[in-house]
Amino acid sequence: MKTRIPFLLLTLFSIVACHPRHKDTTISGQIKGFKKMPATVMLEDISANNPLVVDTGSIDKSGAFHFKAHVTHKGLYQLVFGHKAGLILVLDSLNEDLQLQADSLSLQNATYSIEGSRPSLLIQHLFHNLHQMSSQLDSIHTAFQDASQAKQKDSLRLKDYFENRKVLIHDYLKTYVDTVSDDVVAIFITVEELRPDPSVTDDHAALVLLKNHLTAMKAHDKFSADFLRGLTAMLQKNDQDQQEGLPVGTAAPDITLQDMNGHPQTLSSLHGQIVLLDFWASWCGPCRKQNPDLVKIYEQFKGSGFTIFSVSLDQKKEDWMAAIQKDHLDWPMHVSELTPDKWGSKTAETYKVEAIPTNYLLDKQGKIIAKNLYGSALRDAIAKALQGK
Repeated sequence: MKTRIPFLLLTLFSIVACHPRHKDTTISGQIKGFKKMPATVMLEDISANNPLVVDTGSIDKSGAFHFKAHVTHKGLYQLVFGHKAGLILVLDSLNEDLQLQADSLSLQNATYSIEGSRPSLLIQHLFHNLHQMSSQLDSIHTAFQDASQAKQKDSLRLKDYFENRKVLIHDYLKTYVDTVSDDVVAIFITVEELRPDPSVTDDHAALVLLKNHLTAMKAHDKFSADFLRGLTAMLQKNDQDQQEGLPVGTAAPDITLQDMNGHPQTLSSLHGQIVLLDFWASWCGPCRKQNPDLVKIYEQFKGSGFTIFSVSLDQKKEDWMAAIQKDHLDWPMHVSELTPDKWGSKTAETYKVEAIPTNYLLDKQGKIIAKNLYGSALRDAIAKALQGK
């Protein structure tokens, strides 16, 4: 029911096709600054699930190398120096001469010099900007940890600043995907760099962004065209999955279950508030991964007429309670049937829950207005519901 980027898009990456050859690509350059100079340089095709060696060359004592590579299709490639990955390239059968000047430091901060492949230069610029942003994040995170340990008052301010910087990096990547002129670079950014942080975005939003950009570019190379077809099919499947469960626009069936203290709690008692009905369990890895963001969402909207009604599919009370405490799920409404079978919950059956996490967003009258939203999509839906839109 849930679709995740890494596995499915790596499957899409395996769609590559051969093009008529022109000339072999000559790859030359020089690397410096290594304590032990690598003896070989290798070009790998990383467009598919598993890297494929295209060609190799030798590196002399001065760090110079020169070799020809038989590139048969446009896609993602990687230069590997010795046993260490060097840099990401975008090549096709039309590249004839690629020149590189780098040292160990410039490979880390993406300040190396590259000529002969404009898409590869776009990726270098991206990595350089990301390196600078990440360095700032690391400094902020270190300052936050120091302040927290010292119990300083500005620790929360630093934490908020850290989260805001993460959002800025995401927005930068989103803009880059939406404006970059090379289709393979856009695919690479989405898969490898715009992998969704639950606190910022969700898979579907990232995939739709990429699909719209590739469609607008009208790319003609077979790699991107095949990728776009596969991506479109995936999004259609996601849309079909959204139709699973109870439909949007219907009244949410009432729920009365016991909380951790054995007291009955009823969903309809929350009428008048916007409610996120969340199905989860302590044994569910994806649920636990989403919980930190649920905590942030609750803290953001709890004073504005929003709350969460969590239904656990746990079997053991101690596991359920321990997860609530460990994940800091501080909202009051936690209920469970504590059935012997993981999938024995009658409530989950009523709501046609086939996988967890599953959620429904309810309006003030208890009507379903959205389902299975996460990250920024969920935040936006809550904000609109609270505004009565």
